[in-house]
Amino acid sequence: MTDKSFSVMGNAHRETDAQALKRKYAELSGRKSAQEELYDMLQNRTGVEAQEVLARIRSGRDPQSILRQIQEGDVLLQMALVPETRYRYEFPFIKEMPAFLQHAGNTYLNSLVYEWTRQEVFQNHRLIAAGSGQPEAAYLKPYHAAELVDINIESTKPSDWTRVPASDELMRRLLAAYFMYGYQWFVCFQKDYFLEDMAANRRRFCSPILVNAVLAVGYCCYRGATRRYEHWNPHSLGYQFLAEAKRLWELEIGKNKLTTIHAGLLITLAHNMSGLDKVGWSYTLQAITLAHDMRILDGSKKVKSNKEQRARDFTAWALFNSQCLHCYVMFDEPVLKTPPNVELPDPSVDPDWYGQIWIKYPLSPTPVSIHFGHLFKACADIRVIMKDISIQCFDKSVSPRKITLEQALEFHKRLKTWEENLPGPLTPERIVFPSHFMLHMNYQTILVNLHEPFRSSESPGQDSIAAILATEANVRLETLLRLYFLRHGFESFDPFLILPLNVLGFSTMNNINANPAASDIDGRRSTLLLAAKGMYDQGQCHYIGFVTLRFLKNSMRYEEMQLLGQITVLRDVDKEVPERHMHEVRARWAPSILRVTDDPEAQRLSSLVSQYMNLHLDTESDASSEISS
Repeated sequence: MTDKSFSVMGNAHRETDAQALKRKYAELSGRKSAQEELYDMLQNRTGVEAQEVLARIRSGRDPQSILRQIQEGDVLLQMALVPETRYRYEFPFIKEMPAFLQHAGNTYLNSLVYEWTRQEVFQNHRLIAAGSGQPEAAYLKPYHAAELVDINIESTKPSDWTRVPASDELMRRLLAAYFMYGYQWFVCFQKDYFLEDMAANRRRFCSPILVNAVLAVGYCCYRGATRRYEHWNPHSLGYQFLAEAKRLWELEIGKNKLTTIHAGLLITLAHNMSGLDKVGWSYTLQAITLAHDMRILDGSKKVKSNKEQRARDFTAWALFNSQCLHCYVMFDEPVLKTPPNVELPDPSVDPDWYGQIWIKYPLSPTPVSIHFGHLFKACADIRVIMKDISIQCFDKSVSPRKITLEQALEFHKRLKTWEENLPGPLTPERIVFPSHFMLHMNYQTILVNLHEPFRSSESPGQDSIAAILATEANVRLETLLRLYFLRHGFESFDPFLILPLNVLGFSTMNNINANPAASDIDGRRSTLLLAAKGMYDQGQCHYIGFVTLRFLKNSMRYEEMQLLGQITVLRDVDKEVPERHMHEVRARWAPSILRVTDDPEAQRLSSLVSQYMNLHLDTESDASSEISS
């Protein structure tokens, strides 16, 4: 990015004094004070717990410190609970896999995960698991039952790196949660280098800004923390870690440090999950500027230290991958139009280049590798294809958006070659971990985007090709989501899961509305409810899940709304998460778009929120007028 574009971007975010006062007033008016939150606790806790809260208040301690102690106590209590290890989850409404997904061409129905959940090969389970290269536990238990195995985390003292008042024990748990759930799909830095320097109190590959950014995302990842979606709550640890990272960013920006680039990507992710991607993207743009200044993308500058060279090369690909994914999801032309001039090593030959991630299941004697090197390499390879699709389809100088069927089929060919070259642990038959499912969902979503525009081509022959490919991709995408849910559930933080959930939810709702008398209507309803439950579950981790769930609910007919009300956790979601914070959404993401040829502008989340809030205000005004008359 040029200096000129950087300065223009900076000017776009300046405020007048009046605007700043208005924004700060809106922020403050939407927050609860520590006293109000303590009052809520006295109302809603059990008698014994309420007495304990009252005793702390009467002791004369500061309300914020009391609140922080109680919140930490809640989180640490969750740590002591035995992890969920039940055999499988169950679909809402209809418990079986829908008939329209069960056909011979659906390769994911041949996966070991599906075989294990169906229990149809019980006698051969042990043999199959051994042949897959994965221990039984990975196929028998949900991912969140496992724990990260990394001695470096236990050696860290996070309190040396942050001003946020939290215990080292809790912050180490947040670090582990981050590497379990937030790191693997949205990679920003080399894990081992970061943790080694953090434990040794060195500042080459670790820094206060990076630690705070990691802990901010780690808080969203940690299942023991409640109301993680309240990004506006100043008493939340997630809010405090992110605020500290942003404070340090203002001091660090302009300094050529790898850790500042890493932190910029993480701050972007934290904003994206809060429905603030317009704000968050500026941090990635500034990180790209730093990367150009440091000459890590073109590979022209070499350093003497082999470890530092590896860290630079890893950062180059992490930055390229993250901006490719962001631009594709936002239907934007990529900022980086060429991949880094750095060759990625073979993960089978040099796994330490990537860093390794090991997890351990309860009662299992040996740790399990998630094959992180293979995952990173496969992500980088598909990101290059996504970059080319984005350049072809989202060039802002071209209107309408351009792509021909022949070009779509050429991209399809490249994507199929990518799939055929996947290493063993990442093949459709053997995927088992959430990040592996995400890789394949990303792949199938791209195929849906490419082929949906040509379903109604004027040429019968072309139409049949596009219709077949689009149908296959939609079927496989839904199958992947269902298998993900059967094995792992949707409750754990996943930075990409909300995208396929929205694709599935809105496309299914459109199908139901278009053909409510279809013979497979109950199967479609089951799919719709599953997507809604996924949005709700992800909403426990980040606000964007609740925002998109509200729009999905608004598009439902009365019949589907009645069924939705039968799912206990979804019944009172509007009361649980007040809509007053929706006006703060600043997002360019267009959650309901399926085709690369569609114009996303009217479907950007900020536009949808604005329309929704205006309609809601008009409805309230009409209701008030009727009452007064």
